[in-house]
Amino acid sequence: MTASNLQFSSPMGLHSESSYPSAVPLRPNRAIVLVDGDDDFRSAFAANLRDDGYEVREYANPSELPDLGMLQGVGLLITDYEMSSQSGIRLADAFHTAHPQIPVVLTAGCWNAQVEAQAAARAYVQRRRKPIDYGEFLSLVRRLVSG
Repeated sequence: MTASNLQFSSPMGLHSESSYPSAVPLRPNRAIVLVDGDDDFRSAFAANLRDDGYEVREYANPSELPDLGMLQGVGLLITDYEMSSQSGIRLADAFHTAHPQIPVVLTAGCWNAQVEAQAAARAYVQRRRKPIDYGEFLSLVRRLVSG
C-alpha cells in the first residue's frame, strides 16, 4: 500500500470516535498523533505510517484528544488546518506550548494566503498541501521524528 507516488485527496469526511484509548502511553520517537476530520484521508494515512513502522494515534478533531500534557512520548503532531471543532493552528499552538520540542506538520486542502500567513508565522510548523505525495511526506516524517 505504501508507494512513493501515492497521493491522498481531502473529500469531506465523517467524524468518528478515536479507536485508541487515551491512557495508553506512546512509544518515544516513533509515535505520531494524527488529527484530521476526513476519515478516509486519516485512515489511509495512518495505515501507511503504521506499515512504515510508526505508532499512530488518530483523532477526527482536537476535542477527542486527551489533555495535551498526557501525550508523553509523542514524536510528531500532524494536523489538518480546517476541522469542525477547532482550527489546526489553534491545536498546533496549544500543542507547541505543552511540547515545544515536538515538531508539528500542518496540512491543508485549501491552501490560500491566509493559511500560508498563519502557518509561516509559526517557525515550528512544517506545511504541506493536500493532496500529499506519501513518499515525500514519509521522508519529512523520518527527518522530523529522528531529529
